[in-house]
Amino acid sequence: MSERDWIAELSNYLQQIILRLGEAVDQPRSISELRINPPLALEEAKYFLLGLESGLFSLEAEGYVQSELLPHNFTQGPGQIFALHPPPPRLVRESIFQLATASTLVLERGWRPSQIKIGADDASSYGVDMVVKSVAAEILVCVEIKRSLHELQKFTSDFRQCCKRGEHAKADCAFQQNHGIYEFCVRAQPNYLWVVAPGDDVGFKLSYAGAMIKVEELDTLPSRSHIEFEDHQMRTRSFGSTKSF
Repeated sequence: MSERDWIAELSNYLQQIILRLGEAVDQPRSISELRINPPLALEEAKYFLLGLESGLFSLEAEGYVQSELLPHNFTQGPGQIFALHPPPPRLVRESIFQLATASTLVLERGWRPSQIKIGADDASSYGVDMVVKSVAAEILVCVEIKRSLHELQKFTSDFRQCCKRGEHAKADCAFQQNHGIYEFCVRAQPNYLWVVAPGDDVGFKLSYAGAMIKVEELDTLPSRSHIEFEDHQMRTRSFGSTKSF
């Protein structure tokens, strides 16, 4: 049996929704044609649809998302697939990828939906898109979502510079756009940072000494079994750790 055409399936699904929304606000069909920019990536489309089909999240008639992955009464950002006002209806592109990323964490990496929070209150003020917690509610993974490979690469460079410098305020940082993630990591001390963009991703294993962060780059984020049941039990948060850097 051949692989499903995930991108075509999701594109058609979203097109039907935006046409229906356009008709509801008396927009001509031509105005309601779907524009997806940047284009959908294969894994993104696949895990968005699998998340929808498995019940990780659902869409209401007006394009709002219902899911335990979202904070209670969360109706902005990933809680909204389409922006309706002002007309015409428009796709909220970032929401598709954020929900697909959360779906990947559950369906591919083994995390429980209850361990993942998109736009969590304790992280969103720093600009953090998503956190993954242990069953004891300790933050293990910080997830940063980027729109493109260029943004991913810039963030990686900026984050490394902040980590090397150590304690410093955002106003005194040359990389203010991405400084908040560094501040959040210093405060919450997650074991890992996962940076994802459509079609690409990179993982970082983090260790701490005060406001200094050592960064070990990985090809991707390890599975839950490695992070929560192997690595986390052995991890020490000090520069004296024997782990590689």
